[in-house]
Amino acid sequence: MLKNIAYSLPFVGRRLFWKYEARKIVPSIPYADLKPAPEFGGVRTVGINKRTRELKLGEFTLPEVPKDGVNVCANMAPSPGASGSLGIAYKNVVKITRALGLDFDDEKFRKVFGTLPVV
Repeated sequence: MLKNIAYSLPFVGRRLFWKYEARKIVPSIPYADLKPAPEFGGVRTVGINKRTRELKLGEFTLPEVPKDGVNVCANMAPSPGASGSLGIAYKNVVKITRALGLDFDDEKFRKVFGTLPVV
């Protein structure tokens, strides 16, 4: 949390973020290329491997760990433009309906949305 506060400091925050965070993902990024988008901000989930302390980039699914007899279905999707969201939602709904013993009308889904890419 302190790092995030430091990154928001005037004058030095952007340089600190570039030095310690941005270059982890794009090592060759010049400082001058790192500019905040005007009037834009938000929150995006990021996975972190607690053993290796590495960022989990791209799509991943949390392992299903039964808690009080209930399985949790959670994933992080990499598509900021939501290009993969329908495929990921389809994968989740099939998994959830099977787990609950419910029927899912796959034929009707494909009739409405077409064939989805494998995610």
